[in-house]
Amino acid sequence: MKIIPKNADATALPFALPADYAGFMARYGGGWVFPNHVRITDPEFVDITGYDIAAVQYFLDPERLMNDLNTARETNSYPDGFIPVAAIHTGDVVLMALTADPAMNAPNGSIWIWPRNMDLEWGDEANNRIFPIAASFSALLNGFYFEEDEGMPPPWRRMASPDDAPAIDLIL
Repeated sequence: MKIIPKNADATALPFALPADYAGFMARYGGGWVFPNHVRITDPEFVDITGYDIAAVQYFLDPERLMNDLNTARETNSYPDGFIPVAAIHTGDVVLMALTADPAMNAPNGSIWIWPRNMDLEWGDEANNRIFPIAASFSALLNGFYFEEDEGMPPPWRRMASPDDAPAIDLIL
């Protein structure tokens, strides 16, 4: 697996992160990964969105994460107990549970996808569902695979090939 790191300072985040995600943020500060596709197996997600594959566009750097969270507090734009960790090329958001939520069966550190409607706040009728995609951040990374995006430029866009600089091997 390759990454183009952001090399941002992740030490200033005001909350505890699961160890695997904290290690990723400390080492890379977010960034673009390759391969970057993950299969979504929840049939309701497929019914709602019409697709069962998501391509992670990039992992949020700490500054972007904090900006998103500050906005979220003001606008009710994310589910409580979850933080955004990555953007999907369709506008969907990859979320991480920071506290175990028995009502949603969301263990701490589990990874979810939110088919977000940008025009609505979290909790509105058409904007109130998230779907599990991985038990942990490590499981998400280990589940990535390559799939050609027909007619679309590569989502990593920072390089002609995943072997070109500035991509480096991803090590957790």
